[in-house]
Amino acid sequence: MKSSRRLLMKRMVFLMVFLSLLFAVAANLAAAEKSSFSNEYEALQADIEQKMAGINSREAYEKLMAEKKSGLESLLARHAADPAGDAPELLRARILIDLKKYPEAEIKLNALLAAQGPLRSEAQLFQAKILIETERIAQAVPLFKQVEAKLPRTLDFFEVAFALAFEAPDDALRQEYCRKLSAASDLPKQFASYRVYLVTTLAEIEVKKRNIAAAQKILQEGLKAHTDEREVKSLQSALKQLDFIGKPAPAIAAEKWLNSAPLSLDGLKGKVVIIDFWAPWCPPCRKVIPTLVKDFNELKDKGLVVIGFTKLYGSYRDDTQNKGKVEADEEKTLIKGFVERNGLTYPIAISDKGEDFDDYGIAGIPTMIFIDKAGNIYDIKVGSGNESEITAKIKLLLAAK
Repeated sequence: MKSSRRLLMKRMVFLMVFLSLLFAVAANLAAAEKSSFSNEYEALQADIEQKMAGINSREAYEKLMAEKKSGLESLLARHAADPAGDAPELLRARILIDLKKYPEAEIKLNALLAAQGPLRSEAQLFQAKILIETERIAQAVPLFKQVEAKLPRTLDFFEVAFALAFEAPDDALRQEYCRKLSAASDLPKQFASYRVYLVTTLAEIEVKKRNIAAAQKILQEGLKAHTDEREVKSLQSALKQLDFIGKPAPAIAAEKWLNSAPLSLDGLKGKVVIIDFWAPWCPPCRKVIPTLVKDFNELKDKGLVVIGFTKLYGSYRDDTQNKGKVEADEEKTLIKGFVERNGLTYPIAISDKGEDFDDYGIAGIPTMIFIDKAGNIYDIKVGSGNESEITAKIKLLLAAK
């Protein structure tokens, strides 16, 4: 009797060990499947990033983006029949976001959230990312803040955090994330070049509050912390521009004008003037243009003047074409075509050499100079993002006596 019990126990132990091994093998196979999917995605992303470093034309960029799109679609198709699970579903949602198939991505993210699984915080992060990419950043803020402390600090985490630092509608929120990111010791190398913009954004927030001395201190401390030549130049430019605040705007002059006879700032006193330093090849410049067009068309009769100020670069490209090197007359003709095609109705100044860029300390474009009715510089905005602030600032200056 005892021997039969011992035999039964041995068989049960053997069976349990066998089943444990079987389950372990199955789990490892499932993990391998997930790992394969994830590894292929990461390899594709790394390949695209490496190729991006060699891109020097819009045609090459568009070709690479088409290659990325094809690669992502093929990756989804290859793993469509993979075993179900939170991790592969989250990765599918991420790829759909990369492909800008937001409704499909949202369906998967909503399902992950409803299931209350272990990756629900990551699913909420990707929901915030969709809101940011579809220009609904105010709605993204509470989603991200709810899960921020629970999330691994991945590239996606920092991408959302930087969006809040630069584009959140509330200055206090922008300031909060600029400070958090400035203090971050684990900032991925892909975002290292953004540190200088955290400094200038913090300074811009102080300027908006008319705390010029505080803004100068932020920029001076930034100069001590940054050694990269371009970053130093950017911070020096920002400091130079701070000296302009409250002072008469330097005169402008250009060899070619579109939509207007040549203008002088002295002749525009009594009006609110925005000088937008820009170029057709600059994507952030193109992002700002619709706001400037709308504001000019709606408020020009109330005293608003917008001047789009650009210069000749000896080459030409925009969102539709890349001509490479061109002669001055052809470049002016191409700029005129861009202006007409994009409905720019406000005056455009085209400078042959761009001395005014130096006079205003322009280190990056777009840079918008806000000039009050007395002809003094009220504020300077560098870069795109928070376009609603442009309109608000214009209306503030128009309302001033």
